[in-house]
Amino acid sequence: FAGHGETETVGRLKNEKQEGYLMPVDGDLEDLYLTAIPMEELKRLAENANAKHMLFMVDACYGGLAAVHSRGLTDVNAPNYIEVIAEDVSRQIITAGSADQVVISKDEWEHSAFTKNIISGLREENADRDLDGVITGSELGDYITQTVMLDTDNSQLPQSERLTVDRGEIIFIPPIKVKKENDNEIEKLQ
Repeated sequence: FAGHGETETVGRLKNEKQEGYLMPVDGDLEDLYLTAIPMEELKRLAENANAKHMLFMVDACYGGLAAVHSRGLTDVNAPNYIEVIAEDVSRQIITAGSADQVVISKDEWEHSAFTKNIISGLREENADRDLDGVITGSELGDYITQTVMLDTDNSQLPQSERLTVDRGEIIFIPPIKVKKENDNEIEKLQ
């Protein structure tokens, strides 16, 4: 999702909390509950979907309200690591910033800092931190967090979290590069 996000304080007295919403085109700021998409709905969708792997990417202000703190399998040196994380269910989210942050864009980037770094992380394979030819959701999230913080002078801190306690990972496999007879590189999709 790339667009606007809004927050609203809900509850009473000591039980007040911030509720985040993704704003569709026809969303009404005066009636968020009925016209916008509650970020909590992403969690419900993730828990009820039949897909094995899901990655939500939220490029919207206050998107960090959608993330929860949960740990997955982190030992990348474990035997058959890629097979293990590919086999298990994955529900991951990467947001453009923390719960209270506004998204930063610049004309020179032609995108937000978040989208700029998603593109460089995947297209240029910069997110492949361990250089194994595979980019996991966690690697992409770590890369985006570091590069967006640099691009925004630490005013925007992306969140890379899980929506459930499942330990799987979304996996991106970059195109295979093959050489033609005349030594010009071309890419062939895997």
